[in-house]
Order: sequence, then C-alpha cells, then structure tokens
Amino acid sequence: MECPNCQASNRSGARFCATCGSQLPETESQAAAEPEPQHPELAVECEASPEEQRTPLPAGAVLAERYEIVALVSTESEGNVYVALDLARCAVCGFDDNAPDDEFCANCGAALDSPPQCEIREQAEPAAPGTDAKFDADGRTYAVIAHEAAPPEDDTAPAGRQSTRLNWAAQTDVGQVRELNEDYVDAHVYASHAGPTMGLFVVADGVGGQAAGEVASQLATHIIWEAIRETVWRPAMQGERVLPETIEARLGEAVQAANQAVYQQRTEQHNDMSTTVTLALVCDTIAVIANVGDSRTYRWNADGLRQLTVDHSLVQSLIDAGEIEPDGVYTHPQRNIIYRSVGDRPRIEVDTFVEELAPGDRLLLCSDGLWEMARGDGIEEILLREPDPQRACEALVERANLAGGSDNISAIVVNVSS
Repeated sequence: MECPNCQASNRSGARFCATCGSQLPETESQAAAEPEPQHPELAVECEASPEEQRTPLPAGAVLAERYEIVALVSTESEGNVYVALDLARCAVCGFDDNAPDDEFCANCGAALDSPPQCEIREQAEPAAPGTDAKFDADGRTYAVIAHEAAPPEDDTAPAGRQSTRLNWAAQTDVGQVRELNEDYVDAHVYASHAGPTMGLFVVADGVGGQAAGEVASQLATHIIWEAIRETVWRPAMQGERVLPETIEARLGEAVQAANQAVYQQRTEQHNDMSTTVTLALVCDTIAVIANVGDSRTYRWNADGLRQLTVDHSLVQSLIDAGEIEPDGVYTHPQRNIIYRSVGDRPRIEVDTFVEELAPGDRLLLCSDGLWEMARGDGIEEILLREPDPQRACEALVERANLAGGSDNISAIVVNVSS
C-alpha cells in the first residue's frame, strides 16, 4: 500500500506508514472486516473520543519551533508517542536555551549539529511524573521527556589527566551612583569524561558613557569568546591536547582581536569607548590569565588572598616607583586613570601568564567597582565566610554597595575541586 504523504510502500493491511507515521487510507477489505456493533444503543459509548482519534504527525514535523519528529513510537489511549530531536538542547552539556538555528551551544561552545533525542507524548492535563517540559501546539498538549546519555561504566579520569570540577557564579550591579551599568560578565564551562574540564570567565568594565562603554565591554567579551571557541575550545573538545603556552598565545590573540573590533567601533562612531578586560581560561589544573586595565583576577586558598593581575593604572605606576604607599590605590585623586585599555589604540599590550591550580582554590574576577569598595580584607573575609559561589558574589556586591557603590560592581567566583 502506498502512503499518500511520502509515497513509501507499506505492507498490506497496515494502518500507519512505517516511514513517516502518517495514517494510511482504509482499504475495502479492512472496512468489510469491521464488525457491526451487537448493541446499537451502546454504539455511541464505544466510539473513540476526538482526543483519541489523533492523526500521527509525520517525520520532519517541528513542534514549538524546537522539537523535530523522528518517528511514531506508539499510539496509546491518551495520544501518540514520538521520538524527536530537541533542536535547542546541547548534547554535550545539556544546556537547553539555545536557539534552534544556532550553530554552537551558548553555554559550552559545542557544535549543535547532532541534537539529542527526546520523547514527545500527547497527553491531557496534568503533566505526567518525570516530564521535563510541557507545551501546547495545534490544540494539543505535549509532554517532553529528555533522553539522558548513559553514564560511563568507569568514572575515573583517563590516565595522565587530573580531573577538575568548576563551580561558579557571577553577579553585576549598577552600584549606588551611576545610572548605567557599563560592566559585562561572561562565563562558559565544559566538562566531559574523556576530555578536559574547561571554563572561560571574563569581566569587562567599559568606559565612554552611554552607547559607548557598555557597547565596548559587550563587544570585547563576545569577540574574545568567538576567538577562543575556534582556537582552543573546539580543538580541546575534539580530543586535541592544547598546551598551556598555546592557550596563553591564543588568549593574547583573542584580546587583540577584541581590541581591533572596539577600536574600529570607536573610530567609526567618533567617541572614546574602550574597556578593561580580565579573564581566566581554566583547563583542568591550569588557569591561563589575561588582563588589560584595572579589572582584577585574584586567587584565594588556605594561604590567603593573592592578586594575580597588575593594574595598568597611573596609581599603580606611582606605587611601583615608590612615590606613594600601596594603600594610595584607594584614595589617590587620580586613582581612576588607566593607561591601557581595550579599544584605546590600534594595538595594545596584553598581560598573560599561567597559574597552577589545586583543589580548594578559588578565583575571583572583578571590576574596580568591587575591589576599590570592598578592599582586600573585606574580599578575603567574605570568601572565607561564604563557600557557595553565588552567595559569595552576592555578599561581595552588597559589601561594595554598603561602602558607597561609587562605580558599577561585577564579580565572578570560581571554586576549583577534584
């Protein structure tokens, strides 16, 4: 029997197409084989309800602009059951808020060319237990049950590689004085059994006022991620060994690319936009740091708080020259003048270096609006008191606001564990 929908051949007597799942037309022999009801007065009670008479969806149909039907699995009393592809969910990290036409996962950067499968069930209210999502389409209610990948039998790390876990949180706030938040924070984390654990964390503090500073910080961050995704992230996900010195070089190139993009915008718009950037790319037990400006990256552990980056500011140069005391960084009248920023000139110098991490270490990336207000002792006290990254971020921002909140405030806290 030929399917009127896809023209595939089906066995004689089939009711649904084995290729696309469409209902097949009834043959004369099938109609003749249907028995007459023995009790005509009960015939209405024996008829299927409209909810039960649902024509199966064909393969290739897309529901809610996200779920692509693969095949009809079964027809049950509540409705049809399908296997479908979840076009918005990443098969690598499980992030499920990608756009269906995205090429790469917005969270981990993995290619979205192999969408994971899920089960789609037509059903009545309420949703069945175990349902991951529910939506309505074409007058029908559908429940989604995600198919999770089976865990590996051996959960130990491959020989020669030390497994690392990253638990992180981020917080940004306009502060108590400014009307516009020109800070921007970004983070991407990827972990797998066979490959490395990777995390990219970025804090950027834009300058230049409305329609300039916030544009610079966001543009620089996005350009950095795009560059790192292609040169470091994807090769590592595909099993290539990326050496720390290679990552260091690629980070420098990524920041230079961001500088060129911001400088071009600055030139075209005839304004003074630029941004500071501090970032850390963690690959298992190695953190590669890059820095331009006076946003900072710290490392905290049992030995205390240590500033990893060096401010590219006038005040820091005075401290280095011995002309003022280190505490002058908080009080000097020209403490906000920086001599190096992303987008300020056609090419910039980028500080990059490698830091060896250990379980129990914490990284803090922040804008000057946090470290100037909270200061070293306040930061250390909060990191000691708040082991949870999210609570630590919230407490740091609150501390900066209570101290005056004279600038935008941003923080990313990363916990490193085995």
